[in-house]
Amino acid sequence: LSTHAESESLAQKLRAVQRLEQLGAEVMLLQANAADATQMQAALAQIDDCFGALHGVLYTAGLADYGSIIRPLATTSRAVDEALFEAKIHGLYVLDRLLDGRALDFCLLFSSVATTLGGLGFSAYSAANLFMDAFAASRTQTSTVPWISASWDGWPTETSAHPRGTIHTSMDQYIMTIEQATEAFERVVLAAPEGQVIVATGDLGARYELWIRRPFRAGEQGAGSETGLPSIATRPELRESYVAPTSQIERQIAEIWQDVLGIAQVGIYDNFFELGGHSLMATQVMSRLRNVAQIDLPLQTLFEQPTVAGLATLVVQRQVEMTDRQELAQLLAEIKQLSSHEAQQQLEHERQSRSKDLLHE
Repeated sequence: LSTHAESESLAQKLRAVQRLEQLGAEVMLLQANAADATQMQAALAQIDDCFGALHGVLYTAGLADYGSIIRPLATTSRAVDEALFEAKIHGLYVLDRLLDGRALDFCLLFSSVATTLGGLGFSAYSAANLFMDAFAASRTQTSTVPWISASWDGWPTETSAHPRGTIHTSMDQYIMTIEQATEAFERVVLAAPEGQVIVATGDLGARYELWIRRPFRAGEQGAGSETGLPSIATRPELRESYVAPTSQIERQIAEIWQDVLGIAQVGIYDNFFELGGHSLMATQVMSRLRNVAQIDLPLQTLFEQPTVAGLATLVVQRQVEMTDRQELAQLLAEIKQLSSHEAQQQLEHERQSRSKDLLHE
């Protein structure tokens, strides 16, 4: 702890272990690849030697890097998916074999609410967690061990990198508090039926209606416009209060969203996907934004910055960068037109001007 800052992940984990020990727990750290049967067997043997028995399992294996999880289908690859499937899928087969014959109180798998609600960039992630849900449901038919797959909303550790009040994502809005997570965990372990259980902090039915049934799609609100865009509907109930655009670029982005989503009013902190947006709509938004802002942004940008405020900030930054590059290119072009003598004279003039300025200061 003395060699790591308090904000570092390792220091936070060490302090959490210390708190567990202060509460009377005995903590043993073992490292193993969840999909490696030999390593896992060795880990279980050490557990048996130390504690005499194994009473419950929390299976939370998965990738810690969300940048590796969140990928549009067009940019994913077999190598990327295999890294995710190794823990979520192959590791489960290993665990099932090793737990066979053991009298456990429970085996709790940590799945995700993405299995029900999906999400742009979550194709492989949703698939892996759907497998976990199906695996638990299957084992309830054949195993003496109670298998539960809990499809969770975000845990307290899954916080946004952005300060509160700036950029909000759907994950931010539905992350559990520590108190909610503790109570939900107790309920799942003590009272949940075997198989799959969904743990949601928001109205699951309303979110399913908005994200899966997508009432704002063209044709579901009437005939729509000549462009095929959905007709105008009122702004849905969101956790975020409406905040009006203040800058020109924010107003332009909000207007684009309103047209594409078919919503009368879009606030700068509203999440595009909370409003019912999906990948096809995202493509339309980014295409129109390129025409308005005269900059080229990939589709992934909207996933990374799913609010008007966040997207506007990025657009302004790119515009400034483009202006700087254009000015530099113009300056270089002017220099190329000078002869060696003219360039030397210009440099000498600049040097003398700077010397006078320094003397004046």
